[in-house]
Amino acid sequence: MQIEQIKDILDWIVDFHQQMTQCYEHCAEQAESLRLKMLLEYLSEHEKQLTQTVLVNNSGHLNLLSFHIESAINHR
Repeated sequence: MQIEQIKDILDWIVDFHQQMTQCYEHCAEQAESLRLKMLLEYLSEHEKQLTQTVLVNNSGHLNLLSFHIESAINHR
């Protein structure tokens, strides 16, 4: 994965948390233990909330999201 803008990092973070949500949901479906199923469902919901937090908190910062990391590194 090539990262050029801050938006690229945030996109990767969102993808990661969405994948974790799916993983926990899948594991919860397979869980035989009620406690394990409850834990996996909790973790899945937590990952969903993290995804939404990243999406909502960064949706209005278009100038920041398009900031080129390479230019900042070269500027130093």
